[in-house]
Amino acid sequence: MGKHAYLIIAHNNLSLLRRLFLALDDKRNDIYLHFDARAKFSEEDEKMLRDALVQSQLTVVPRISVSWGGYSLLQCEMNLIKAAAGKHYEYYHLLSGVDFPLKSQSEIHDFFDAHKGEEFIEFWDKKPSEYLFRVKYYYPLQERIGTYTYDMKTLILRVRSKLKVFAQFLQGVNRLKEYDGEFKIGSNWLSITDELAGYLIEQEDMIYRLFHDGIAVDELFIPTLCYNSDFRSRVNGSKIRLIDWERGKPYVWSEQDYDEIIQNEDALFLRKVTEDGLIGRLEKRIREKENGKRTGKN
Repeated sequence: MGKHAYLIIAHNNLSLLRRLFLALDDKRNDIYLHFDARAKFSEEDEKMLRDALVQSQLTVVPRISVSWGGYSLLQCEMNLIKAAAGKHYEYYHLLSGVDFPLKSQSEIHDFFDAHKGEEFIEFWDKKPSEYLFRVKYYYPLQERIGTYTYDMKTLILRVRSKLKVFAQFLQGVNRLKEYDGEFKIGSNWLSITDELAGYLIEQEDMIYRLFHDGIAVDELFIPTLCYNSDFRSRVNGSKIRLIDWERGKPYVWSEQDYDEIIQNEDALFLRKVTEDGLIGRLEKRIREKENGKRTGKN
């Protein structure tokens, strides 16, 4: 039974993040945290999070500014993977700071022990025309644009970005020609083995060449590299994360959704949550499951 690394990307809500830490605190886990450089995160905040952990070790990776849709999010994920990979964990789980487990740690470890060597990456069934534009051209302004708001500054940046893309089109720019494989898209919230983590680090130069200055490339780089390697045969497409893209981008689960949530017995993690009564009910359910596991009762 190997140890697991939880790679967490956070930018707000320290109270919820602390409760996530408490849910993950286990001698079989270590936690690696990236907290956005543009967000307030003091030494006292870090100490509060460290003090919440009794059995797991916390590593805070160097902070960078992360923009929605920018290459910085991909870089953030790679920084977390590189920080953890030296210890050769059995699995690496990428979570946001507003996610939460739906199972006890014993249940989660039992699941991955039963599926040892499998890569849990959710590929999306989309037409290439729906996402290839993200890497075909360069979007050097995306880090400044971030989330698509409608203030005047952002609108001007978006217009400038579209003009730059049009100029590349006229010049025949096509970064897709630099790669012999097939580009794929999927969720960037995933659970991968140490072998795949090591492979991604080996491919870091190529990852930069193919994806830097792309737009929302965090949803392309691991699915693409996995699909075009021997790891493709190891992919388990089971949806172990409960994510709702129909009611939101994604939908934020709250206490009113509790009954719907617990009906999804196959899900191990929930993305994403609000800190209302839902967290307390999930914490209670996890405690009961963990206690049941220890006493041999279900």
